[in-house]
Amino acid sequence: MEMPTNIGSVGSGMREFCGRRRRTRRDTQGLRDLGPTLSLDFAESGLHPSAMKFILTTHNVTLTKAIEDHILALIWKLESLDRFAINARVMLEHDTTKPSEKQFKCSVRLEVPGPDLFAVDTEAELYSAIDLVFKKIEQQIRKRHSKFKTRAFR
Repeated sequence: MEMPTNIGSVGSGMREFCGRRRRTRRDTQGLRDLGPTLSLDFAESGLHPSAMKFILTTHNVTLTKAIEDHILALIWKLESLDRFAINARVMLEHDTTKPSEKQFKCSVRLEVPGPDLFAVDTEAELYSAIDLVFKKIEQQIRKRHSKFKTRAFR
Protein backbone atom coordinates (compact mmCIF):
# COMPACT_ATOMS: atom_id res chain seq x y z
CA MET A 1 0.00 0.00 0.00
CA GLU A 2 1.46 3.33 -1.00
CA MET A 3 1.28 6.45 1.10
CA PRO A 4 -0.28 9.70 -0.17
CA THR A 5 1.94 12.29 -1.73
CA ASN A 6 2.47 15.83 -0.50
CA ILE A 7 0.13 18.24 -2.27
CA GLY A 8 1.68 21.46 -1.03
CA SER A 9 2.59 23.43 2.01
CA VAL A 10 0.37 25.90 3.80
CA GLY A 11 2.18 28.40 5.99
CA SER A 12 5.33 27.55 7.90
CA GLY A 13 5.37 24.21 9.65
CA MET A 14 1.99 23.09 8.26
CA ARG A 15 1.59 20.45 5.58
CA GLU A 16 -1.58 19.28 3.97
CA PHE A 17 -2.16 15.85 2.47
CA CYS A 18 -5.02 14.31 0.58
CA GLY A 19 -5.45 10.62 1.32
CA ARG A 20 -6.63 9.28 -2.02
CA ARG A 21 -8.85 9.98 -4.97
CA ARG A 22 -12.02 7.96 -5.27
CA ARG A 23 -12.08 5.92 -8.47
CA THR A 24 -15.19 5.71 -10.57
CA ARG A 25 -16.15 3.12 -13.13
CA ARG A 26 -15.32 5.60 -15.89
CA ASP A 27 -11.76 6.01 -14.52
CA THR A 28 -11.03 2.29 -14.61
CA GLN A 29 -12.54 1.42 -18.01
CA GLY A 30 -9.80 0.76 -20.52
CA LEU A 31 -7.03 1.62 -18.05
CA ARG A 32 -5.19 -1.18 -16.32
CA ASP A 33 -2.28 0.65 -14.70
CA LEU A 34 -3.20 4.05 -13.28
CA GLY A 35 0.13 4.55 -11.50
CA PRO A 36 0.55 5.46 -7.83
CA THR A 37 -3.11 6.05 -6.93
CA LEU A 38 -4.45 4.52 -3.75
CA SER A 39 -7.50 2.36 -3.48
CA LEU A 40 -9.03 0.82 -0.39
CA ASP A 41 -11.84 -1.71 -0.32
CA PHE A 42 -14.44 0.63 1.11
CA ALA A 43 -13.52 3.40 -1.37
CA GLU A 44 -14.56 1.20 -4.28
CA SER A 45 -17.95 0.37 -2.77
CA GLY A 46 -19.22 3.95 -2.81
CA LEU A 47 -19.73 4.05 0.97
CA HIS A 48 -16.84 6.43 1.44
CA PRO A 49 -17.95 9.75 -0.09
CA SER A 50 -14.62 11.60 -0.11
CA ALA A 51 -10.95 11.29 0.73
CA MET A 52 -9.80 12.08 4.25
CA LYS A 53 -7.80 15.27 4.57
CA PHE A 54 -4.70 15.23 6.76
CA ILE A 55 -3.13 18.39 8.23
CA LEU A 56 0.14 18.23 10.16
CA THR A 57 1.30 21.27 12.15
CA THR A 58 4.56 21.60 14.07
CA HIS A 59 5.81 24.10 16.65
CA ASN A 60 9.53 24.10 17.50
CA VAL A 61 9.91 20.65 15.92
CA THR A 62 11.73 20.00 12.67
CA LEU A 63 9.53 17.77 10.59
CA THR A 64 11.54 14.92 9.11
CA LYS A 65 10.44 12.36 6.57
CA ALA A 66 10.61 9.63 9.25
CA ILE A 67 8.21 11.51 11.56
CA GLU A 68 5.91 12.22 8.65
CA ASP A 69 5.88 8.57 7.53
CA HIS A 70 5.27 7.36 11.09
CA ILE A 71 2.26 9.65 11.49
CA LEU A 72 0.88 8.75 8.06
CA ALA A 73 1.08 5.04 8.87
CA LEU A 74 -0.91 5.65 12.07
CA ILE A 75 -3.45 7.79 10.18
CA TRP A 76 -3.98 4.96 7.70
CA LYS A 77 -4.64 2.61 10.59
CA LEU A 78 -7.24 5.02 12.00
CA GLU A 79 -8.85 5.42 8.62
CA SER A 80 -9.29 1.66 8.34
CA LEU A 81 -11.05 1.68 11.73
CA ASP A 82 -13.42 4.54 10.90
CA ARG A 83 -14.23 4.93 7.23
CA PHE A 84 -16.35 8.03 7.79
CA ALA A 85 -13.49 10.19 9.08
CA ILE A 86 -13.38 13.55 7.32
CA ASN A 87 -10.24 15.30 8.56
CA ALA A 88 -7.28 14.45 10.74
CA ARG A 89 -5.34 17.30 12.35
CA VAL A 90 -2.08 16.46 14.09
CA MET A 91 -0.11 19.05 16.06
CA LEU A 92 3.42 18.39 17.32
CA GLU A 93 4.98 20.75 19.86
CA HIS A 94 8.29 20.96 21.67
CA ASP A 95 8.30 23.07 24.85
CA THR A 96 11.75 23.61 26.34
CA THR A 97 10.40 25.47 29.38
CA LYS A 98 8.71 22.36 30.80
CA PRO A 99 10.48 19.54 32.68
CA SER A 100 12.27 17.00 30.51
CA GLU A 101 9.63 14.28 31.01
CA LYS A 102 6.88 16.52 29.52
CA GLN A 103 8.67 18.33 26.69
CA PHE A 104 7.00 16.84 23.61
CA LYS A 105 3.28 17.26 23.09
CA CYS A 106 1.17 15.62 20.40
CA SER A 107 -2.50 16.36 19.84
CA VAL A 108 -4.85 14.76 17.31
CA ARG A 109 -8.31 15.90 16.28
CA LEU A 110 -10.23 13.43 14.13
CA GLU A 111 -13.26 15.01 12.54
CA VAL A 112 -16.09 12.51 12.13
CA PRO A 113 -19.84 12.94 11.72
CA GLY A 114 -21.09 13.94 15.14
CA PRO A 115 -18.72 15.00 17.91
CA ASP A 116 -15.04 15.15 16.95
CA LEU A 117 -12.53 12.83 18.59
CA PHE A 118 -9.66 14.60 20.33
CA ALA A 119 -6.64 13.36 22.30
CA VAL A 120 -3.51 14.99 23.75
CA ASP A 121 -0.40 13.45 25.27
CA THR A 122 2.90 14.85 26.56
CA GLU A 123 5.99 12.70 26.89
CA ALA A 124 9.78 12.92 27.09
CA GLU A 125 10.18 11.52 23.56
CA LEU A 126 8.31 12.62 20.45
CA TYR A 127 7.62 9.14 19.05
CA SER A 128 6.20 7.87 22.34
CA ALA A 129 3.89 10.89 22.53
CA ILE A 130 2.71 10.23 18.97
CA ASP A 131 2.11 6.52 19.64
CA LEU A 132 0.20 7.13 22.87
CA VAL A 133 -2.06 9.81 21.43
CA PHE A 134 -2.96 7.59 18.47
CA LYS A 135 -3.66 4.75 20.89
CA LYS A 136 -6.10 7.04 22.74
CA ILE A 137 -7.84 8.00 19.48
CA GLU A 138 -8.06 4.33 18.49
CA GLN A 139 -9.76 3.54 21.82
CA GLN A 140 -12.24 6.36 21.26
CA ILE A 141 -13.04 5.04 17.77
CA ARG A 142 -13.59 1.51 19.11
CA LYS A 143 -15.84 2.84 21.90
CA ARG A 144 -17.83 4.92 19.42
CA HIS A 145 -18.18 1.96 17.05
CA SER A 146 -19.36 -0.41 19.79
CA LYS A 147 -21.86 2.21 20.97
CA PHE A 148 -23.35 2.42 17.47
CA LYS A 149 -23.48 -1.37 17.16
CA THR A 150 -25.40 -1.76 20.42
CA ARG A 151 -27.88 0.91 19.32
CA ALA A 152 -28.43 -0.87 16.00
CA PHE A 153 -29.32 -4.16 17.66
CA ARG A 154 -31.89 -2.80 20.12
